[in-house]
Amino acid sequence: MTQAKFLIAGTLILGSLGFLMYTGISESMVIYYDVTQLLDKSTPLEKRGVRLTGQVKPGSIDLHRDQSRVDFLVYDQTSALSIPVTYQGDIPDTFQERAEVVVEGRYDREERLFHARVLLAKCPSKYEQQDEIDRPVNAGSTD
Repeated sequence: MTQAKFLIAGTLILGSLGFLMYTGISESMVIYYDVTQLLDKSTPLEKRGVRLTGQVKPGSIDLHRDQSRVDFLVYDQTSALSIPVTYQGDIPDTFQERAEVVVEGRYDREERLFHARVLLAKCPSKYEQQDEIDRPVNAGSTD
């Protein structure tokens, strides 16, 4: 009788832990898309989050400092397609026109608007300058 109680209790505990792990992992998973893939109507948009990558379209940044909100377009250079994005929160210092960005959130097909919860920006010129500094001067000369 005591062995059966331990077996039932162990099964319940393991089942509960498994359920909690499954729900925690599935809710935190995001799917990575570029602009073209996200606009493809056959792309399934589950209830999970979506991560979108692209570049900030020049002239599209509309900054609302009083609300710490920014609206902008993320575009794909190869296809020239773009998606409007709205983000409210801390705006990275590296966020600027033509910067590579990754936004995470949800895309509303009816509104045709990406509601971002996370905004990550990278400034390519900052890293290119560092490469030039690291590169030896006259590396191939025989002075």
